[in-house]
Amino acid sequence: ATFDGLPYSDLERREEETVKEMVQTLEKKFSLYSSLMTDMSNIVKVHYNQHINLVNDPFSHYGSESQYYACCLIPDHFLMYHSHFGTRVNEELCCDSGFGAGDHFLTPDFYTPPYNLTDVFKSNIMRYPSIKWQYFIGVTGLHTEYPAHRPGTSVGADCGQSSRHRHIYEATVRPRGRNIVLLFDVGDVLSPRLLLTAKAIGHQIASTLTSKDHIAVMGIGGTLALPSATCMKSTLVLATHDVRQTVRHFVDFLEIKNAAMTVSSMIRQLQIKM
Repeated sequence: ATFDGLPYSDLERREEETVKEMVQTLEKKFSLYSSLMTDMSNIVKVHYNQHINLVNDPFSHYGSESQYYACCLIPDHFLMYHSHFGTRVNEELCCDSGFGAGDHFLTPDFYTPPYNLTDVFKSNIMRYPSIKWQYFIGVTGLHTEYPAHRPGTSVGADCGQSSRHRHIYEATVRPRGRNIVLLFDVGDVLSPRLLLTAKAIGHQIASTLTSKDHIAVMGIGGTLALPSATCMKSTLVLATHDVRQTVRHFVDFLEIKNAAMTVSSMIRQLQIKM
């Protein structure tokens, strides 16, 4: 046969050498990222300690210096398309998300990262061009990202959306799953402003969900409203991607009802659904 007449050679197996090369490559990458994280962590730690000392100082007005620069409000002329990031960005700035457009009251002890962290982010990309998004995530919900970019197609379009990396933070600091029930009282005693606040809170909670969490969501206002999606037919469901999208959609379309549900009827309805 033709194949029998072809020249053959023994294949030299080098599994150990191949594995060693892979390990060395991974160690080099992890060492790089670890050193960058350590440098940024040290800067934030020093700044945070100064922040705590000044907040506790009764004669300090440090709280007024905390600034929130909403990503969703960046004007078009501040942004330019960059193929490395696949979207329009501003490499001279960081921007914030997690608190919508920033029109809510920020407490005096609200912590924002140091202004020179932007310079550190810029320096990291200059030294290591393969790096893309860099961000700071705080326990309060603040998400500062570099380079600055706008999530929506127009100014103010997606201010209600929370930070896109929040689930990574939550999975790190809370590795075990949680059971969460979102109960929205949308009776006639609720004002439009409070409804907007409730929706913002709902989006914030949805952004913290991980694949280990279980969630149920409902609205009460005369009757009990539940999501109609098939992925949320049972009460507490695993927070898959589809479930998280359903929760956001349900929250977006909450409306104030003309009637309020009494405590006894609410308990009765919940017992039926549970």
